[in-house]
Amino acid sequence: ARDAELVALRESARRLESELDDERAARRSREEEAAARQKNREETAADKFRAEVDDLRRQRETALDEARTMALHYSEQCEELQRVTSERDRHAGTIRKLESDVGEMSESRRRETSSLEGRQKAGETEEMEGESS
Repeated sequence: ARDAELVALRESARRLESELDDERAARRSREEEAAARQKNREETAADKFRAEVDDLRRQRETALDEARTMALHYSEQCEELQRVTSERDRHAGTIRKLESDVGEMSESRRRETSSLEGRQKAGETEEMEGESS
């Protein structure tokens, strides 16, 4: 009877050990699955992060290209403004010269007119004196 009891205990111990091994294997499997899911989440997050970084780099490059284009346009506008300003200043100088010439001509004409009027008056006075005599 004792032998049968020992055999039954050994059999029970083997069954319990087998159940324990099964439980350990199941737990190890669950841990491996959890680790695989965690690794997958981390890889997905890393991929998402890399995509966001790439998108930000593209946005930065686009902004830099736009800034370069704007700077070039601004530079061209500045050159055009300098050209126009220079041309305006040149024209202003020409206008001042012409105004000065016109002023001088007006003054010369006024002197001539005044001189002619003076000579006419002098001539009329001589005629009057000649008639009086």
